[in-house]
Amino acid sequence: MDNLKNEIALRWNSLCNDYDEQYCHGLRSKEEEEQWLKFLRDIVGDESKGILDIGTGTGFLAILLAKLGHHCTGIDISEGMLNVAKNKAQKNNLHIDFGIGDAEDLPLDDKSFDIVINRHLLWTISQPEKALKEWIRVLKPGGKLIIVDGDWFYKNKGNDIKKWIGNTLIKISEFDDPGKHSSNYSEDIKAMLPMMKDKNARNVHELVKGCGLCNIELIPMLEVDQVEKKIMPFKYRLANPYKRSCVTGVKTSLSSI
Repeated sequence: MDNLKNEIALRWNSLCNDYDEQYCHGLRSKEEEEQWLKFLRDIVGDESKGILDIGTGTGFLAILLAKLGHHCTGIDISEGMLNVAKNKAQKNNLHIDFGIGDAEDLPLDDKSFDIVINRHLLWTISQPEKALKEWIRVLKPGGKLIIVDGDWFYKNKGNDIKKWIGNTLIKISEFDDPGKHSSNYSEDIKAMLPMMKDKNARNVHELVKGCGLCNIELIPMLEVDQVEKKIMPFKYRLANPYKRSCVTGVKTSLSSI
């Protein structure tokens, strides 16, 4: 990996041990897990499929999908995150193939998976168009690409004010800096990540449209958001004003990728 990706991997390694303890990262309630399972069942279907979870992190999606009976592979550039994912899968008696892999240069064969999925990944990729081509390359014809994302990088003064108040309340009441648990990068790294810019972050749907997929849908994830917010103390709801959405598309049999 190049220097940029090494730095990103090191940052995620440093966050791996308590990543799942943070709101909107790991599961904090049974109701939250049930809502995620319902969402995934609706979007993936009931028939068992071969699924690739790119940027799997601590295995959030791969583990839920394996619980639904799918055959899952998870890749990530962070060895620390993958170690957590492997331990979680073992505790749940789930067989999932986890391994090191670059989202922009997948170490996988063409047309290998029925589903390619990721969560909260696009913003941390330096070449999103190249990454999308790779994700489509490993999809079988008729396979579905699923991107779970959110509005974390939209310019929104209202959200900025809520976040400032929420983080200030957390600092005062818990004597803790919420920023130390986040995936904040240096300004140099941020400058190399195009999907952290407002204009690009708002255009995930259009980005996917340009990759030759069909049946492209933009799906709000209101129920997931509601359940996650429900379990948060007020100060954490202020600090996490975001909304998730999901973009999906289907690879045609005529695709050249």
